[in-house]
Amino acid sequence: RERHIAADGETTCDLAVNASRRALKMANKTNADIDLIIVATTTADKIFPSTACLLQKRLNIRGCAAFDVQAVCTGFVYALGIADKFIRTQSANCVLIVGSETLSRILDWNDRSTCVLFGDGAAAVVLSATEVNNFRTDSHLIDTGIFSDGQYAQTLWCPAPGTGLETN
Repeated sequence: RERHIAADGETTCDLAVNASRRALKMANKTNADIDLIIVATTTADKIFPSTACLLQKRLNIRGCAAFDVQAVCTGFVYALGIADKFIRTQSANCVLIVGSETLSRILDWNDRSTCVLFGDGAAAVVLSATEVNNFRTDSHLIDTGIFSDGQYAQTLWCPAPGTGLETN
């Protein structure tokens, strides 16, 4: 019904900050609880540092790992799967997962077959280790399964910035 477009000057990290603050509040968690940050984005603010590191600084979260996952539309699902593995292996207890994009900045607005599919926005969730006593009533993640098929790489693609490559 509608397409959201970031305001002029509004970055992927700006969107991520707002979503993260809401997610932390809804999860009743503080910055000190977070021990891993994963941001799923294709439209990072910079090549490096990662948007996750920029977010970490803006949220004043210190002493934890922070990295981006770039898997376009499935990025949030990949990030969720990665966070789940960190928690199951006890490498993290409380993970901030954010999907944030400013795709409007890389779209070809003359290509109506694709530009109408994408917009800008962010979503965040806090995933934490918890004891599941009742699998029917307690909130929990059962499993994640992720895969891809590189044979379809030419179907929808975007050139890498700075490479000068115009084709895939």
